[in-house]
This record gives sequence, structure tokens and C-alpha cells, in this order.
Amino acid sequence: MQEVWHCPCYDRFRVREWEGETFLFNPASGDTHLLNRLSMEILGLLRLNRLSADSLIIELKQLFGPIESALERDQLIAYLHQFEAMGLIVSHYSCD
Repeated sequence: MQEVWHCPCYDRFRVREWEGETFLFNPASGDTHLLNRLSMEILGLLRLNRLSADSLIIELKQLFGPIESALERDQLIAYLHQFEAMGLIVSHYSCD
């Protein structure tokens, strides 16, 4: 089994860009988050697909080229768990 993530509520988020910064308001929690481009790309990918960390890294490499060492698999998983704790994404276990 592998853990997969997705962003089922993306369409409910209110996203605004201002002076190169992206603000995301989550009406379900009432929280506003300041997110960088990478974070928004991850949420966008998870809006469309349920992805494992390995699949997400492949998608990010296609968008950004070689992934920095800051996005090694274990660090990406920790990042995804932070998103989940913030109520932005959810995880499931898949038998694929």
C-alpha cells in the first residue's frame, strides 16, 4: 500500500496573488495561508489527481526540471503532511 494525496476542496479555496505572493483562504477553516509557487503547483496537481509522493516528484520534475535536494522524497512527504494538517489536502492509502 502507498499513501496518495489529493485536494478535493481546491475549488472552494479563494486564491489571490498580490505583488508576487499567493494568498489562499480556506473558508472551511477560516485560515489564510501565504504560499509559494511550488506549493500552489502541488495543490494544482493534487486538485486533478490522487498522487503518491513518487508520482508527484515526477510531475514536479516535468514542471520545474531537476528537483532541488530540498524536495527529496521524505521531505516532500513531510511537506504534504503539513498541508494535510492545514486542511488543504487529504491522504488515502492505495493498493496500486
